[in-house]
Amino acid sequence: MKTKTILLIILLTSLFNLRAQVDTIYVNIKAIGNNTGTSWVDAYNYLGDALKAAKYGDEVWVAKGIYSAQQSDPLEIHTSIKIYGGF
Repeated sequence: MKTKTILLIILLTSLFNLRAQVDTIYVNIKAIGNNTGTSWVDAYNYLGDALKAAKYGDEVWVAKGIYSAQQSDPLEIHTSIKIYGGF
């Protein structure tokens, strides 16, 4: 019984740490900052750059605007990434 409790605690701690590493990545075609996606000021200018940088569980927040992708460079959206828009 004690072993099961310890394993459960380890599992829950691991899940919490996984969620704690989730980032919000910002996209704004009009941003003039460092283009790192770490804030609205330093937002990526292109949605494709944000999607390439995103990892499991990340959220991509996209400012209102018109974004396009070239056919030679399609946007790939993984099911583990959440995208929100219209900010």
